[in-house]
Amino acid sequence: MRIIVFSLGILILGLANSGGPGITQRRDRTGSPIGLNSNCSSCHFGGNFDGTISLSVLKDSVVVQEYQPGEEYLVKISFSHNGGGQQYGFQMVALEEDGLINAGTFGDLPEFIRNISLYNDQFDYVEHTRPLNDSVWYIPWKAPEESLENISFYLSGIVTNDDSNSSGDEVVWLRTPHSLKSTGLVNRKDGRLPKPSAIKIRCNPVHQEIELVSSLDLSRESVRYQITNWMGKVVKSGSLIGENISVYDLPKGGYILTIYNKKTLFGQIFLKQ
Repeated sequence: MRIIVFSLGILILGLANSGGPGITQRRDRTGSPIGLNSNCSSCHFGGNFDGTISLSVLKDSVVVQEYQPGEEYLVKISFSHNGGGQQYGFQMVALEEDGLINAGTFGDLPEFIRNISLYNDQFDYVEHTRPLNDSVWYIPWKAPEESLENISFYLSGIVTNDDSNSSGDEVVWLRTPHSLKSTGLVNRKDGRLPKPSAIKIRCNPVHQEIELVSSLDLSRESVRYQITNWMGKVVKSGSLIGENISVYDLPKGGYILTIYNKKTLFGQIFLKQ
């Protein structure tokens, strides 16, 4: 009886995840820092098809290594294997490397591919809605209107044996995120350089404390901070004294830091590891 129940559980898990980890688990499985570097191996295992997954960014059918602010591109996702794979699935996110914020927007998607927002609608993902038969997919992507630092695409996927459960699938992912550099720090709207943020988090993810870099005087009594989790619950707050905020007592995961006086001075997502 235990063996039957276990097998049925694996089957149900496999069928549930066939719609993509974002819609079924509300999780990032791309291998990005947002999901603490987790990928599809949390649910899929056992396959061995010598599979790989690759990503390139195209402009007018030409592979590019840099992006122009506001321009439209195609992100090409390709699977390969030794012939034993039958179907595919993937999840992808584009992030600005230093700030861990969404980078650009995804356009009109092909059939069986969806856009989904996760973690309090802070991050946008692209993933499959059902097992995919084609090994190559093109995803429209529009670069941010203003130049950011390097943009990284994180991508994880599976090559499956099409047996309706997760025990015969091979997990494939980008060991190194695919990065694009901006062609220039120019504001597309008026041609001016964007103003640098007056407050930044020095290193993100953080460990014991948040270290801020700021051109403002953050030691004033009127400056306060607030940390909320993905559900919007305040987990820590107080007056900001100096440029360090202790977070040693927070569990690992993602949070939103807000710094304010009479108005919001700064807001950014950070990861606690």
